[in-house]
Amino acid sequence: MQTDQDILHQLQRGQASAIDHLFREHYAYLCQAVMRILPDSGLAEDLVQEVFLELWRKRKDLAIQISFKAYLRRAAINKTLNYLRDQRLPLTDEEHIPFYAASDSPQADQALETDELKEEIDRAIASLPERCRQVFILSRFEERSAKEIAELLDISTKTVENQMTKALKALREWLGPFLRS
Repeated sequence: MQTDQDILHQLQRGQASAIDHLFREHYAYLCQAVMRILPDSGLAEDLVQEVFLELWRKRKDLAIQISFKAYLRRAAINKTLNYLRDQRLPLTDEEHIPFYAASDSPQADQALETDELKEEIDRAIASLPERCRQVFILSRFEERSAKEIAELLDISTKTVENQMTKALKALREWLGPFLRS
């Protein structure tokens, strides 16, 4: 099995098999990440393809200190947010945000409970007002700071903080009974 460093060296040497490997391994995952923000599958695919094109163009100068998966995800998210900023489009109005189980092989009961909890969390997040949901997703899923969120959404950091407080309170209320049972 090839390590990320092996693939990086192949990429830097211009071996097309390296970009092909990365594309096959990460394309679907990156499209899902982009669609959390921009629910347009065609546009998501275009943006992800642009990420791979830029990776190929910059291959000789790459110095990836983290995993390719994390590097590519951040590149795809940044490209999407830049696209939204440039187009002045609102962030997603999605109905569901996928969550993944903490374990690859949970017991059947655990899996069922996990699936139910995921669905409940999805519903809780979807129930948030649009701006509140946008701030929450950028903060919790995209790990953006309050300052970054304020700049991206063209709002004050105080508004970001207020929206996060509102989101967390609403989610606690929504999920409280589910988590206590």
